[in-house]
Amino acid sequence: MKKLSTTQRLWGGLSLFFLILSILPFVPLRSDDLKLNESESNDQQVVPTATDTWANWEKRFGRAFDNITPRKIPGRTMGILVPSDTRPDLLALSAFGYQLLARERTETVVIFLPAPPNVNFNGLCIPNMEAVEAAVGSFKIDTALAGQFQAIDFPVAIDNSLFYPAIPPLLETQLAALKFVLQNRSSKIKILPILVKFRDVNSDVKDYAPVIAEKIKDLGSEGGITFVIAANLTRAASEDALIQTDKLYLTHIRNLDIDGVIGLRKSQLSMDGSVYTPDMDVLAMGVLTLKWLGADHAEILAYAHSAQMILTKDKNSPLSYAAAGFSSDSSYPPKIPHVERDKMVKIFGELFRTDILAMTRQTCASILDPTAAKPPALVNIESSKKWPVYVTLYDPKGNLAGQAGSYAAVGPLEESIRRFTLEAVRASQPVLTKDTAANYVVDVSIPYGFNFVTYPDELLPMQNGVIVHGERKTSGVHPDAWRTYPDPHQLLGALCTKLGMVPWAYATKEARVESFRVLSFNEKEPFQDLSGLGKKKKKKGEEDETPADTGGAGAFPF
Repeated sequence: MKKLSTTQRLWGGLSLFFLILSILPFVPLRSDDLKLNESESNDQQVVPTATDTWANWEKRFGRAFDNITPRKIPGRTMGILVPSDTRPDLLALSAFGYQLLARERTETVVIFLPAPPNVNFNGLCIPNMEAVEAAVGSFKIDTALAGQFQAIDFPVAIDNSLFYPAIPPLLETQLAALKFVLQNRSSKIKILPILVKFRDVNSDVKDYAPVIAEKIKDLGSEGGITFVIAANLTRAASEDALIQTDKLYLTHIRNLDIDGVIGLRKSQLSMDGSVYTPDMDVLAMGVLTLKWLGADHAEILAYAHSAQMILTKDKNSPLSYAAAGFSSDSSYPPKIPHVERDKMVKIFGELFRTDILAMTRQTCASILDPTAAKPPALVNIESSKKWPVYVTLYDPKGNLAGQAGSYAAVGPLEESIRRFTLEAVRASQPVLTKDTAANYVVDVSIPYGFNFVTYPDELLPMQNGVIVHGERKTSGVHPDAWRTYPDPHQLLGALCTKLGMVPWAYATKEARVESFRVLSFNEKEPFQDLSGLGKKKKKKGEEDETPADTGGAGAFPF
């Protein structure tokens, strides 16, 4: 074999080196995506790992807005609530709020932001410059509005160093979102970022918000100003504590109830720090300012918490987020379809219901005590037909002890009841025994009246069962699930997470939501006489024997 010279070997090595270099640029990279630092906690803001450009932000928000259906809330959208975290998987949640601004005619956007923890001021802080320079572009500051705010009797700090030369990542995220939804109009709008930090939220926010609202009215520009409230909701030691606190928060935000929002802070202080709201200052300031400017209500668009998110490292102290829109008009009444129950009541007559409950009770007894008599068979013709059914056991205090069933028929009614009774008893053990079983209440529910739901607020808590349809999976729950997730957004988010989807998939094209009612009957006295439904009203002077509506899971008294 002919030996290669040193020069030939050198040229060969260089050729291989240049070949590798020519291939490298074609390796796909995702430098436009944000990444979480392994050492960062959820409270810290995530900073991009590479220098951001508008092209990168456009790709991120393009993905975030991909499945969101454009939506309009009643009246003019005066403001929006979005998360204050800059973690990449929350951009989609912010997109729910920002899409409301796409069709609004706005001249100035006021952005309320939580102040950095190391700054030393009480009240508000604004910049004193002509424009904010960000990687996504240059945004003019509304100097006239800023001048109005400086003239109030309460302290308003001026500190350009908090905005320039390093723009806060949270502010840059909001500016990128504005540019994405407003597109060419973004160059014509003005902004005013405001950092908020109060020592005493209750007194300070009630001093600042009315004055800020009056200054805006003095300029006569309240119709052209839109507010962005960047605030997270709740940090808690457990998901259960988070859910119960957020249910109240979401209700207070819907009603613009500032006393309710601030009142939760007082209740949180008595919990030894296990539950708190990190951005209470910003949330209270934004809600009260909008209320003074004439906002009528807020509409929750989507909800999630960090224990449901893929990128979360610590699920032992979840943090919650919401997207909402604040409107100058009252909300639309929920669409509640009328479903006739007469046919269901006729099928499940009083004798048939009595037989079903007797069989279910005896099935429980035979499971707990092998020597007990076996449950009797059902003789009604409907028992051999396929029906959806739930079997529920309640303890003597009315608490849910065990439940099993399906919103879809999985077999003949009698066989389904026996099967689900066994599962409900197993779920109630070991507290449920043959000695305590007599004090438990047996309930049987028959689902019916299925309807697709457009918006979560159309659901009736404790009345509607809920089904979420994903691309390949479906998950449904009995109306008793409202006991654990009392707000529609919380319940739907939990179902979407169970299906392996993002928690806000119920508000996108990714999932479809369906509701149903249940015909519920149980052993609790007095036994419900459902046969009276549909009877004509008695004439004057005659006794009215028509019972109340019993079409829900909570129909029986405790």
